[in-house]
Amino acid sequence: MIPILYDQTEAKFSSMGLGYLTDSISCLVTEERNGSYELEMTYPASGIHFADLQLRRLILAKPNYYDDPQPFRIYAISKPLDGIVTVNCRHISYDLSGYVCTPFTALGIQQALSGLTGNSISSCPFNFSSTRSTAAAFNVTVPSSIRSCMGGKTGSLLDIYGGEYHYNKFNISLENSRGEDRGVVIRYGKNLTELKQEENCSNVYTGVIGYYASADGTVIQGHLVNVEGTFDFTKIITADFSQDFQTVPTIAQIDEKTASYIKSNNVGVPEVNLTVSFIQHDTSDNTDYLTDNSGVFLTTNTDNILISYQKGVNTAVNLCDTVTIYFEKYGINATAKCIKTIWDVLLDSYDSVEIGDAKSSISSTISDIQKKTDTAVEYSAMDKAILLATQLITGNKGGFVVMRDSDGDGFPDEIDIMDAPNVNDSQKIWRWNKEGLGYSSTGYTGNFGTAITSDGHIVANFMDVGELNGAILKAGVIQDKTGVNYWDLDNGIFHMGLSEYFTVQPDGSVMIGNDTASMKLVMSADKISFYDNGIEVAYITNKEMHIASAEFFTALNIDNGIDSDGYYQFHMRSNGHLSLNYINK
Repeated sequence: MIPILYDQTEAKFSSMGLGYLTDSISCLVTEERNGSYELEMTYPASGIHFADLQLRRLILAKPNYYDDPQPFRIYAISKPLDGIVTVNCRHISYDLSGYVCTPFTALGIQQALSGLTGNSISSCPFNFSSTRSTAAAFNVTVPSSIRSCMGGKTGSLLDIYGGEYHYNKFNISLENSRGEDRGVVIRYGKNLTELKQEENCSNVYTGVIGYYASADGTVIQGHLVNVEGTFDFTKIITADFSQDFQTVPTIAQIDEKTASYIKSNNVGVPEVNLTVSFIQHDTSDNTDYLTDNSGVFLTTNTDNILISYQKGVNTAVNLCDTVTIYFEKYGINATAKCIKTIWDVLLDSYDSVEIGDAKSSISSTISDIQKKTDTAVEYSAMDKAILLATQLITGNKGGFVVMRDSDGDGFPDEIDIMDAPNVNDSQKIWRWNKEGLGYSSTGYTGNFGTAITSDGHIVANFMDVGELNGAILKAGVIQDKTGVNYWDLDNGIFHMGLSEYFTVQPDGSVMIGNDTASMKLVMSADKISFYDNGIEVAYITNKEMHIASAEFFTALNIDNGIDSDGYYQFHMRSNGHLSLNYINK
């Protein structure tokens, strides 16, 4: 494609604009997964429309194999060197650095996306959408640029909801997975030097041993679970699953958790990061290339890495696509993302693609002149409870749902959800019948530590609520999450942690200080007492103050009341003698 130049205010890109930049010497578009998205062009000073190349104008160019041409805003033009200039541009989405949204709170990804533009101080031409449905709280606590809210820092959209950004002019989508698997296989290690492969395999573990450890010292160790593959070395890692079980697990449960851990964390799979430059073919016409007689054709890139493609499909690798990495030595198949592409606009082909561990850094794409502010999201206890419940329920796999006829009258009278196909073998079970809903971790007959019964009772060790309304609240102890501030309703003690402790004691008196403090103040209905190391050294009661001893540094005044004409004063004279004077007010 020949790049097209437009004025800086263009929004439709349906015309020829200011003209085609037909004399372009080179034009490359580089895009990283959730990262930078830029165009760099070299252009001769003698070329057509050279004088029209100005800062903030837009260049329309195709960025990859699949997307429509995209606008890139010029932000730098070098001085001519040998009659050639370098023009640097950023995708138009970078304009979002100049749009500021006011503080707001959202309870899910759709609210968060609409809130960015809905709370923009100025009219924002960009549209946000998402195929994700993550339910998590998102907060913008201070006025912030919209692009800074998108990613690159704690509490950003990318940090809270994950996903992969896809840009199409003024439309921005946060997708579950932007790419797909097009059947590309990189045979890693087949034609590479042994040294380079060993470097990438240095952090590979061949097996995992899981364990559970409780606070009372109980330790349950699982068996060694080996990862898939054939290795000429042994390297084992341990994994602590103590937080994953509410009760002491069996060895079989730990081994099951270990196997899941291996799969979800790609244990045993070498780290991959390759930049490959090769000619990508469209094999949708079933054209025959060099084949390995397995329905694929092969090609070798400049790094001597063997690439294979399925025949009969378009196999051009695009950003965020998944490719298969085959480690010949260990017999391991792994997957990796395409995390960076460089597209040659003039040749309509990729210059190179980078395959490897997915990186997530959009902060480097924010203009240096934009002042960065932190907008960290603070989760409430309710938010955390909702998130945990969502993860538990949506992450469930397996189980058995049974309609049970407990009295044999031919009509089901109970729904059982169990971890085994019959009630005799089940340990974890939910029972739901006309008397209530209950959960037991010790089998069909209970005990049921979590339940809602027909008489209106809710039984639970922990309850997480957003707002609790009721006529009467009966409780033993109400306390904050740290335990410093509490109200012991059973014993009538109110305790508040200040710089010293503030406690309402059972007899109704208020104590400032604590049992270990050297100084304490106790106030009751008829007395205020001062304690020093457990001894009452002074108190005030019945309009009188009693003190064991006192020291006055300047003077002691004895007055008959605020309405008196004067008062007596003991004071130290300059010669060290003590005087008693009457002072008229």
